[in-house]
Amino acid sequence: MKRRLSIALLALLFAPVLAGPSLAPPARAQTQPPPAPQARPAPAPAPKDQTNAAPRIDAARQLYQQGRLLQSADELKTALAAIQSQLGKRYGQTLPAAPAGWVVDPPDPQRLALMGGGSAAIREYKPAVPPAAAQPNQPPTRMSARIVLQGAAVLAMAPLFGPSLPPGTPPTVRRIKIGNEDALVAYDPSLRAGEVSVLVGRRILLQVEGLNVANADPMIAAMRNWNIAELRKLAGL
Repeated sequence: MKRRLSIALLALLFAPVLAGPSLAPPARAQTQPPPAPQARPAPAPAPKDQTNAAPRIDAARQLYQQGRLLQSADELKTALAAIQSQLGKRYGQTLPAAPAGWVVDPPDPQRLALMGGGSAAIREYKPAVPPAAAQPNQPPTRMSARIVLQGAAVLAMAPLFGPSLPPGTPPTVRRIKIGNEDALVAYDPSLRAGEVSVLVGRRILLQVEGLNVANADPMIAAMRNWNIAELRKLAGL
């Protein structure tokens, strides 16, 4: 038994020598890994408060200094949206109270999305007492007041606030005074619809629109309730 164990042990010890040179391919020399790319500047942290423009402006400045212009532009867009949101909230405080016979109606998001058009703030109204049974397919009686900042709607309305109404203005449009402001009243009896508009500082358009209303009186009354003096102060006009 001892002899067999010794032979087995010798076989294990000298097996590499007896087997001759290895046929396995030689190990490849390890190459040096490529140099790591230079680390890019860490991105500016995204502010948690989406309604505060100041951190967004600071983040945009940092990104601009790092040469990351696209990201800087994105931050500036977000900052601009935050500023417009703040303006909308401040301007919204000047929206008119409901005139006599009307109450403020909670807004319908779908209807507001259709009205949109660059509106900074919108308030809706409905009759305090529901009208008598409406005719079939007749829209509900409603009014809405909205503030439109600089944009296509403001540019389109500007010529109507010149010294005189432009030639070709429909006879359903007339001009009145509301406080110290010139106001345009447009009402079509056949449609039972219209609007009253005031252009403040040739930059901010105030509009009260009426749908299925008997005349322009409630729209004019709503426009008279508008705190235009406070709006001018907020806008620096």
